[in-house]
Amino acid sequence: MARNRRKGKKKSLLTVLVILAVIVLAVNVGKNWIVKTMIERVATNNLKVPVHIGGLNLTLTSGQIAIRSLTIGNPTGFNSPHLLHLTEGEAHFDIHSLMEPVLVVDRIALNGLSVYYEVNENGNNVDNVVKVISPPPAKESKVSGKTKPPRELIIRNLDITDIAATPMFNFAGQTASQRIQIADIHLRDIGREGKTVTVAEASEIVMNSLSKNLDAKLPSNLIEKGLKSISKGTVKKGFEDIKKGIFGN
Repeated sequence: MARNRRKGKKKSLLTVLVILAVIVLAVNVGKNWIVKTMIERVATNNLKVPVHIGGLNLTLTSGQIAIRSLTIGNPTGFNSPHLLHLTEGEAHFDIHSLMEPVLVVDRIALNGLSVYYEVNENGNNVDNVVKVISPPPAKESKVSGKTKPPRELIIRNLDITDIAATPMFNFAGQTASQRIQIADIHLRDIGREGKTVTVAEASEIVMNSLSKNLDAKLPSNLIEKGLKSISKGTVKKGFEDIKKGIFGN
């Protein structure tokens, strides 16, 4: 039971991180440097939810990118303020590695990461976004005809500060939610010379750290028990268990 609960949390966190990684890395390693409005348009079209960036500053000569106020909205049918909001983020990368097989990122710093995980009769907001995303097909080289492998990365430093997750449950007119502050994440040497990582692998490493910190805040299996009761039609008892799981009383 606990294993399934951890698996669900990991899937949700991984999804959020992959979404964030795709948006950030699209600016860093794409063939064309995409302006703020184009990123919003492409991301909104791909995710089928509103995506807004308050500001973006890209300096190619020094290998820096800064994003301010990144918001990924909710699918139709969900009431939480958003799926994900990032107050600010920046990345410093080795400009000489842009055209190389391995992209070297000296530092990624994300501050003010807020995630709403909402569950209601429509399912949950994260899975509703996941199901519209399909991984991009591997590109085939026009010269050799061979499929290009995923881009490899070395991330020397990754810091995520001021992290909050809000589980939110809406059923039959009843709502239970609680904002949970999660410990900061500080990771070093995600990938190194001779042992590089893909975006998916880097995301999984970060996800494992986030999941561990979230488990420390939500050790109870009462939430899962409550959801099962609701699915069987026992809404009142289910909400009692969910509230105990969230608030601890």
